[in-house]
Amino acid sequence: MLDLFKVELEINSEVLNKELLALESEPENTEKIIVLMRAAHSLKGAAKILQLEPLVKLSHAMEDVFVAVQDGKFKITSDSVDTLLKGVDLFVICSNETDNLIPKWIENNLNEIEKCSNKIEKLLSIKPAKKEISKPLKEIKKIKNNKEPNVQKTEVNEDNKEANNSVLNDETDYSMVTLFKIELENQSGILNKGLLSLENDPGSMEVVEQLMRASHSIKGAARILGFNSIVNLSHLMEDYFVGLQEEKVKLHAPHIDTILKAVDILTTLSDKSEKEFNKWLLDNNDEIAMMTISLSDLFQEIPVAEITKVDKQTISKESLQKTKETVIPGKLKKGEEEFESERVLRVSSESLNKLVGLAGETLVESRTLQNYVGELSKIKNSQSELSKLIEKIYDVVSTAKSGDRIEELLLHAQNKILELKNINSAFITDFEIFTSKSSNLSNRLYREVLLSRMRPFEEGVNDFPRMVRDLGRQLNKKVQLIIEGADTKVDRDILERLKAPLTHLIRNAVDHGIETAEERIAAGKPDEGILILSATHRSGMLYITLNDNGAGIDVQKIKKKIIEKNYVTEDMASELSDSEITDFLFLPGFSTSQKVTEISGRGVGLDVVQNMIQEVGGIVRVESKLKEGTTFTLQLPITLSVIRTLIMEVSGEPYAIPLTRIEYAIKIRMDKINSVEGKQYFEYNKEKIGIIKASQILGKPEEKNEHKYFNAVVISDRLNKYGLIVDRFLGEKDLVVHRLSSRLGKIRDISAASILENGEPVLIFDIEDLVKSIEDILAGKGLYKVRGISKLKERSSKKRILVVDDSITVREVEKKILESYGYEVQVAVNGMDGWNSVRGAHFDLIISDIDMPRMNGFEFVTLVRKNEKTHDIPVIIVSYKDREEDKLKGMEAGANYYLTKSSFHDDTFIDAVKDLIGEPEE
Repeated sequence: MLDLFKVELEINSEVLNKELLALESEPENTEKIIVLMRAAHSLKGAAKILQLEPLVKLSHAMEDVFVAVQDGKFKITSDSVDTLLKGVDLFVICSNETDNLIPKWIENNLNEIEKCSNKIEKLLSIKPAKKEISKPLKEIKKIKNNKEPNVQKTEVNEDNKEANNSVLNDETDYSMVTLFKIELENQSGILNKGLLSLENDPGSMEVVEQLMRASHSIKGAARILGFNSIVNLSHLMEDYFVGLQEEKVKLHAPHIDTILKAVDILTTLSDKSEKEFNKWLLDNNDEIAMMTISLSDLFQEIPVAEITKVDKQTISKESLQKTKETVIPGKLKKGEEEFESERVLRVSSESLNKLVGLAGETLVESRTLQNYVGELSKIKNSQSELSKLIEKIYDVVSTAKSGDRIEELLLHAQNKILELKNINSAFITDFEIFTSKSSNLSNRLYREVLLSRMRPFEEGVNDFPRMVRDLGRQLNKKVQLIIEGADTKVDRDILERLKAPLTHLIRNAVDHGIETAEERIAAGKPDEGILILSATHRSGMLYITLNDNGAGIDVQKIKKKIIEKNYVTEDMASELSDSEITDFLFLPGFSTSQKVTEISGRGVGLDVVQNMIQEVGGIVRVESKLKEGTTFTLQLPITLSVIRTLIMEVSGEPYAIPLTRIEYAIKIRMDKINSVEGKQYFEYNKEKIGIIKASQILGKPEEKNEHKYFNAVVISDRLNKYGLIVDRFLGEKDLVVHRLSSRLGKIRDISAASILENGEPVLIFDIEDLVKSIEDILAGKGLYKVRGISKLKERSSKKRILVVDDSITVREVEKKILESYGYEVQVAVNGMDGWNSVRGAHFDLIISDIDMPRMNGFEFVTLVRKNEKTHDIPVIIVSYKDREEDKLKGMEAGANYYLTKSSFHDDTFIDAVKDLIGEPEE
């Protein structure tokens, strides 16, 4: 039950966090107030059932505030939201505790919970203060008016000291820092994206609203951990965006640059490990202090006469050292060896990977059932032949007059065979249906599990618009990056590996592809260059394209370069197609840049892109038109857990090659194989392709070929193609990839393993490694368990009860109590869900809560009583509310009993059930 309570805590804490931030911007939004009230009410009811009284008090206090707001007796302000969010933070921390340790956690943090509850209760006893300029901004004014060089002294007052010493102490857990890292990463991405959007559309108040919320969220999270330098930084950013909303601040392009630099600080901090947080903040406190002053300079509403400009060089090291001691208090609890970053996840990445692997294996194994269908068909055919044979014997024996006894036995045998034939036919039909359902179920299971490790494409590329903007300014070019297919789902591992190659491609596009504004205008183009980065699923693969409308690739220039480098002769170059010439761009060290800069010209880039894409079993292509633009296309597998392969046999053992790495598979006639200097080859599509036996590469004994042809798989490393001779092709298969143990080290020519449908292991080739082995030899270095249901389940004789409650904890408590007495129970999550359940099935009793989303308990019971089919079903209302008016309202709606949730602690609840419908068995 404590585990269920953890789920309740997590779900409702998310609701409270989200809606409180929204309510701060829209204080009059009654819909959000209702949602908040219900979330707090659900937490109160769940905590009451488990007798966690401190949490009951905390959630009750929050609910009272929301009720007061709803009744117009209290007005939400930023300060009151901060106070309420501190209460939500306690719920979040509690939800991260192990279920059986929750009571202990409450006991250890009782003072903090009581203190927070009292602060929330006091909100209703004081009038909200009039909103003034934020504290950080006032402190900045003091800094600027302070004539002494030790500017940080004004920040150190008794209130600050108390706050700094109480927020972060020896009891602070690393998991809170991990949550803060996640908050920083998410909100920094929003700030980066929003600021770039605001730069293009300065009048967008919707974007300003998003920016204000993001900086507010960072401020609140930093305040919880006592990172006051980040609090001040984010608070000033929030004040700037509020100033834009209220038209007290005027947006200028340099403002964007300044705020982006502040965001860079937050982004850098989010990349640090939890144990490095305090040290990094201490080491970089000077930079943060300077940035805080820079942000304060953006506020034009402060008269210049009031501001004494501070020479940033006059800030002494001594004063900054005092700030370090003030801003970053204390050390974090627990040693590094005790901390695990994955503790904030309900499912670790390792477990998720195993789950995906098992789901993929289930998908592959389900196809084994098709083999059994074939075997059963053979049995059916044999029975038919046997039946015909017995018929012939019967005809012969009956004409031979061998006696009535033999004739009778043969007739009996014939009837039995006919009966068996009918049974077998019916079984095969049922089995085929079962096979189809099993395969469908396995596919659905695999897709759903696969989605659990998928992330939107946008998450991996949200830094690129900022990168393009900065590169454009550095190169004096006007460039805009457009991201299409941002919601396309991409495997987490692939998305992480894509960042480096896409970075290379984008930097190359800005530097080599996009022209300067003057050059574009002269060519009749808009002065701004456009990059379009898109992602889509097509034909079972992930396609990522990067298109630019720049100058394109000069094929003749590349051709001249490859001749200069002696890659090909001039005659050979003249015969190469444009696509073959552009392939040389992917060679290591190949560059057409005339000068070496920080951005390009070092010969590093496209070969790195190709290697990284090939590592995940993908390919990269380039298409270009001179003066029109260039398109790079990355073709990748949707997931790395299951791959489509060609299975082949080598020396009696199965091996697999991913289809994405195969040029083609072919049968070669013996007379089509030629030899030059002891090296064999064959011609196909005017290409000479060298061949080598797979058995030789693997060091396996060679099988004699008694056929007039060889089976060959053609693979390549882009520059060269090789034919790999195998004994036979076994067909295409989807294989679940199992990574080999690191204890084995790197096995030559092998990347992974899998299991075939018959249980036989199969090794998967590493193509890069395989090509290297071929080159070495040619150079002379040696040669759900799913149950089939054939009968409908008999209807239970137990009495059925419908439990309707939006709290998972309450639902499960009621269900467990009723099932322990022998009743059959079905649950519904709200009144609408309960109404749909009542109309679709028979119930002997309905138990319902009152406060529920979509349809409350009073409305639900009223509908039940008005319906002809359900009007006579007994109803019990179980609610946290114990007011007389609520009881009367429930009875007027048609309830037979009105109970409070404290009835679970004695026999009142079950006695009421038995009084209405009797014992569980009819």
